[in-house]
Amino acid sequence: MNYPSIDFVDDNGELPWQDGIQHIRQFGGRWRVRLQGEWQGGVAIDENSPLRLVKVPNKNDWVLPRNTTQQQQVLKELAGSAGQITAVLLDSSGKPIKDGTKATLAIAPANITDEQLDQLIREIGLLALSTSSHVAKEMSVSLGEESGNKTKGLEWVPGHGLLVTATALLRLASVVKENWATIEKRPLKSIVTEVAPVNVGRVNSSPQSLIKAKVQPANRRVLGITSVESTKCSENEFLCYILDVYLGDVAKGLAENLEKLLNSQLDIENNITCPRGLSGNSKESYDFIEMVKRRIEDFNTNKEEQRKYIGEKVQELKSCVEWAKQARKSGFIKEVDTPSKPPSLSQRLIGSPSYSLIFEKYSNSQGGLLPRIENVMYLLECTYHIKVRCTWEIYEIWCFVRLYSAFVLYANMKPPRNERLMFECIDIKNGMLKIPNREFKLEGFLEGGNKFSVSLWYNSPFKGKRPDIRIIISVENESPEQYCFDAKYHNYEQQGYEWFVGNVLGVARDKYLYLLDSYASFILHTDDINYWGEVPFRQILPNKIKFSFDRSKVVGKVERDKDEYFILESDIEKENKNGEVGHRYGAVSLKPNQKTEIQLKKLIRLLLQYHGSLKTACIPCGYQLQEADFKENSSAYKKGVGTYCSCPNCGDFWVIQQCSNGAHPLVKFKDSFHKRSEHEEHKDKWMYMCPECSDDPKFNN
Repeated sequence: MNYPSIDFVDDNGELPWQDGIQHIRQFGGRWRVRLQGEWQGGVAIDENSPLRLVKVPNKNDWVLPRNTTQQQQVLKELAGSAGQITAVLLDSSGKPIKDGTKATLAIAPANITDEQLDQLIREIGLLALSTSSHVAKEMSVSLGEESGNKTKGLEWVPGHGLLVTATALLRLASVVKENWATIEKRPLKSIVTEVAPVNVGRVNSSPQSLIKAKVQPANRRVLGITSVESTKCSENEFLCYILDVYLGDVAKGLAENLEKLLNSQLDIENNITCPRGLSGNSKESYDFIEMVKRRIEDFNTNKEEQRKYIGEKVQELKSCVEWAKQARKSGFIKEVDTPSKPPSLSQRLIGSPSYSLIFEKYSNSQGGLLPRIENVMYLLECTYHIKVRCTWEIYEIWCFVRLYSAFVLYANMKPPRNERLMFECIDIKNGMLKIPNREFKLEGFLEGGNKFSVSLWYNSPFKGKRPDIRIIISVENESPEQYCFDAKYHNYEQQGYEWFVGNVLGVARDKYLYLLDSYASFILHTDDINYWGEVPFRQILPNKIKFSFDRSKVVGKVERDKDEYFILESDIEKENKNGEVGHRYGAVSLKPNQKTEIQLKKLIRLLLQYHGSLKTACIPCGYQLQEADFKENSSAYKKGVGTYCSCPNCGDFWVIQQCSNGAHPLVKFKDSFHKRSEHEEHKDKWMYMCPECSDDPKFNN
């Protein structure tokens, strides 16, 4: 049977196509379904739970029903949702026709631009390079041994692995440049057979060639099969791979990542600081604080030299890219295709003086670091050149990749021996990124302290639910704790703050914290609102999102459901009588911008140091503080007891403190997830409210 085709249209006509699917921007106007041909049945959205459409009189168009309040609500939610919807044909009884025509509409999120979506894809590849470089550097020689002390203090910066890789790549580039003139004069060649004009006396026994020679005896040259020299050989393919991939795309990726490093971790605004008015109540405390200030001052002073050094590396990498472009135009390799992976080793490659020097540097530079990142090259190539389709799952994947990379880059973790990086397991099918349904484990070790591990799952079913990201953190000799994250494309201001309520209370709290018995659960979203669970949820509604509510309950939305959520639930032990959340659930903004690194650091510290037991461990450099590295100071504020922590390796500083009730710990950093006290006397000081009991230092003076 012939079924009518289905298209999505709006008032301007047929919606645009991309990658075989029509698309529209979230809140971009009303769409409708148009059939090309007569149809006596019906049309619906979603064949599993069909939502029947209404036919427009005198037209072959079908629209969402909007007569009742409930139908109008469904219409609003579908128009405000990002993702994909599918239109299907219904038979006369209202059942979906399994073999009937279908059409899919991709709804792109409104609060993230096409440029940002492309940036998400590019960052996945760049993070693959950063993370693999960081892990590979552990097996290579120290950068400091080869380049002096210019990177002293950078060993624990997340981008230090990039510097190690950049140094190896620039040394490879130097060897290529030194030998290029010699190679251009005498490139390696191979013998190939081809059809070409040949002397009639050397014509082979091809019947066609013999006939031509007899028919045209005066013509001394005829077309025939001959053997000729060609520069299209595996050795020159190797050169093309080095030029295009390493000195081209990898060098560009390194330069881009290092520039981000300059604008984030090494930016002046991200200097290590200690709170204003830091003081001690004894000479011993005073001496310790002065030592802390000297450490911080020395580290921050050295950063300007480090910034200059990295800036020089960025310029060298950019020059390397330009040189490689010109070298690729050389006549002998102009027609040689670049392979998708390095060609197999040949005797000529290691036997030819100039070629062998390049291969040797590639194989052995920095302890063989470059070949170790080979497994992520295909992913880098596809994402860097946007060969990956920009599907709605990209944000979820990006969030997972970002969290995984943060544990590697900020917590100095790596996969267990003989296990692959998560990036090496990502598959690309039909232009779509696919992360396998499996555990990705990372291990960390504290110098002088405990081992700890992190296991991550992406979109994996668990107890009847499917959180986008599930994490289990285990510290040696302690019980493991589970954390869940759900990624949401939402613009709460445009869609309505009922979505924010539904996401936080309906998803983060009720669905993943309580039902899955997690230790904490958060929404990751593309809006600008941040709720870290630092105060009772009822305080966040009027203060941050101007949302009115009944004192005991609030209306929120999850998908098509509109429910009332209780602010306080006396039957749930995790929620105390005042509604304090204790950083157990919330909603955190995470999108590609300069604040991304700060948000990720806060998340890692929240999981490992606030909820976890690694409070006296310096997470970035993996150092367990010893007695000389922290000092207890009871004057931190009246009834509280504060412990000042200073890392001798990287200069980081933080404070561990009990609230004035003496029952709950606070972990204080420059960029804290706690709520700062609003008392004027505490301005610029690290004075925070307790997330467990709302104790505020402004009432303790």
